[in-house]
Parts: sequence; C-alpha cells; structure tokens
Amino acid sequence: KCRAKGFTYKLAEDTSGDGKKLIGVVWMTATMRRNFELFGGYISLDMMKRGLNTLLWPYCAVTMYDEHMKICVACEGILCGERHDTYKFIAKFLSESAPGRPLEEVSIVAGDGFFDQETIAEFGFVNARFITDRWHLLDSGLCKMFGDRAYGLLQGHLKRMVEATTEKDFEDILCLAKELLGAQPQRDMQMEKDLEDFASCRHSFADYLIAQIPGNLHRRGSSISESNHSSTIAHLNDGNKQGNNFCEHPIILIRELLTRQRKHSAEMNQILFGDGHKMRFVLANLEQQPLTAATQDLKKAALVLNLPTYERYQSANESTHLFRVDNQYVADQASPSPQFCTAVHSTLSNEPPRIFPNEMSRCDCSERLANEDMCTHEILAKGGFDRKFFKARHFARDCVSGSTTGCTDAQLRPLMALMPFLDTSQKTYIPVVFPLKVMGVAKSLVMLT
Repeated sequence: KCRAKGFTYKLAEDTSGDGKKLIGVVWMTATMRRNFELFGGYISLDMMKRGLNTLLWPYCAVTMYDEHMKICVACEGILCGERHDTYKFIAKFLSESAPGRPLEEVSIVAGDGFFDQETIAEFGFVNARFITDRWHLLDSGLCKMFGDRAYGLLQGHLKRMVEATTEKDFEDILCLAKELLGAQPQRDMQMEKDLEDFASCRHSFADYLIAQIPGNLHRRGSSISESNHSSTIAHLNDGNKQGNNFCEHPIILIRELLTRQRKHSAEMNQILFGDGHKMRFVLANLEQQPLTAATQDLKKAALVLNLPTYERYQSANESTHLFRVDNQYVADQASPSPQFCTAVHSTLSNEPPRIFPNEMSRCDCSERLANEDMCTHEILAKGGFDRKFFKARHFARDCVSGSTTGCTDAQLRPLMALMPFLDTSQKTYIPVVFPLKVMGVAKSLVMLT
C-alpha cells in the first residue's frame, strides 16, 4: 500500500453463465488519475488488437494530450475483446476511480467507427461531443459507409465536406454532391440516402463544427491513441515500432506496461524541469525590461502559467495592437433601453467585433475555444492577464504528480493479490493460490506503480 498509494484496479467479470469468468482487468495509478483530472477534457478511446499476451486479449487505454500535446494515459488494461460492454466497463471504472473529474466534465470523446454520439452518452459522457477519427474516416471509413461505386463517384465531395471550414462551404459541396447523384443515368436512391445520413452526422467530422467545441486543441480525432499504441509496441520490442515480437503471459505484460508508465513519467519530469528553467529565464529577462503595463502583465502570466500556455499568451499579447477596444458599444441599437458592453474591433478588416456583455463573458473565436485560455480579444477586453480564465492544465507544475482523490483503503490493495491464477492452456481462470514465481512478479508490480 505504501509503495502503490493511489493505485486502483478493477476485474471485468462475465456472470452470464453458471459462475463468474474473468474477462479482463483495467488499472489506474495515482499519476494516471492526476492526468485525467488535468487533461481529461479531450479523451480518446481505442483498443489495440495485437497479440501482446498469450490470451490474445486487446490492450486498451484512455489517452489524452498533456500540456505539450504528448501522450498521457488515464487508465489502461487488457480486455477480452472490443465490445460495447467492455468499453462501458472502462467508462464506469474511470468514473469510480477518478471522481476529481466526473464523466460529465469530459467535453470531447474521439474514436473510430465503433462509436457514435449515442454510444458515448450511454457510457456516461453525457455532455461530450463525439469526434470520429479523421485518418480512419478518410482512409477506409467513407468507402465502407458508401460502398465502392458510390465512394468512387463522391470521393472528392466527401473529403471536401469533411474539411469544410464554414457551414456555407459544407452546404455548397453537399448540393454539388446531390446534383452529381441526380445526374446519373440510373438514379440510385440508396446512394442519396447514404449521402443524407452522412450529412446528418456532420457534427462528428466537419472541421467547422469541431472548431466550435471548447477544448478541441486543434485536433480532429483519436491520433493520440495510435501514438500510444506505437509507444507501447516500441517499449515491448526494445524500440522497434515496425513489428511485434512480444507475446507473453498477461502478468508479464502488465508488469511491462507499468514499467512503461514509470519510464514515461521520468521522461516527462525531464521536460518539466527544462520548462521550469526556461520560465525562470523568461522572468529574469522581463525583470530587465522597462517597467511598462505590458511587461507587468507578462510577468503576472509567467509566474503561474506553464511554458506552452505562456508562449500562446505571449503571442496573443503581441497581436493586441491590431485591435481596438470600445467599452461603450451598444450591441442592440433597436432596443428601447440599450445596454453598454465591451467590443473588440479589428483594425485590419471589417469583420464583426467580438462582444463581451459582462466581465465573465468569453470569446468564441477559434483560438480561444481550441485551448480554453485567453486569446487576443480577451486580453484586451479583460484588461490583461486574469488567472480565473485559465484551467488547471494551463498552470505550471514542477514534476509529474499523483492524485488519491476518491481512493479508499480497499482500492489500494496490490493488483495481483486478488488476481486469479491464469490457466493459459484452457484460456480460463481458476481461483487457486499463486505459485511463488507468479507472486514474485506481483511484488514487482506493486513496486512499479
């Protein structure tokens, strides 16, 4: 317990038969829990069907982007297959093991064609938007959806619909696609229905709609899951990402996966140490600058923000001269009792101003929505840096840390102490006492968490 504080796990069991049959296990370390609390606004769900263990159970993980847009994991495990009930099991485990971020506070769930909006809501992500993975969609998803003939005819239109940056562009391309189908010598009603169905799911793939989701991080799918799979394969195969020669007893695989997490934490600590050094240099440099309002504002930001967020803030701050602020702007000129608000106007174009009715109003520009920090418009409207407009993931941290929020003593038990002995020849589980050799592996697992 003292070596694995915050570590928790859950066994997946099939109770449909006469007795219980173990069909998988997922786990979460204290570091993973803190990852989810910080970066769990945008998560990716996927399973890797490589033969990494002697049961051939897929590896699964809930993956996210950290402040450097690198891999971080909320939980991982091995389960008997990619099924609706196994994903639901993962979501429930995540909810129970990391109450510091309820599933209702997840904004985006990305995945491949296995999921849709209704599915993720059933899993508990009731306020999240589903985003289908862009690579899978363009590589094979559209062809499966429309069939070879329709896909060959509409391929260019479908890709442009996916990449549409405005609603008008999307509707114009959709109209052209409909005209193309209508001009065919023999009208195919199934093709037209498939096109309508595709257009009705635009919220999961169209660029212009994804850009409107807070916390989208300028990402368009679940590529972080593929990166995590590649990292896992490389770790298990001594750095080789091209193929897999690892296929071991599940207990050995779990040990190696926990070793990978420890290694990843050590690498991240080096990055965070370097970030801290760079931020100290930034502050020292600002101390040498003339004592202006802009310099003071940057110092306030540099004292608390992490390096990537500070660099975005600094870049946004440098663009403030391209805009002007009107604190007496009236948005509704026809109102009998006009209300004054703050408006930020561009000095380079005639685009509509960004309106801020009150001090807590947020900007809806794509840059602000992507990272949920302060954009140039907000810096001007709010009068500079204000930490209440940033999230926990934006602030500096000295090192990778853990969280025990929601943990109970019962959840801190070593994983292998209750894990049944695996009879790999039968591909079933028999609840017997662990052999000493297996218990030796179990001891290593506790030390690595």
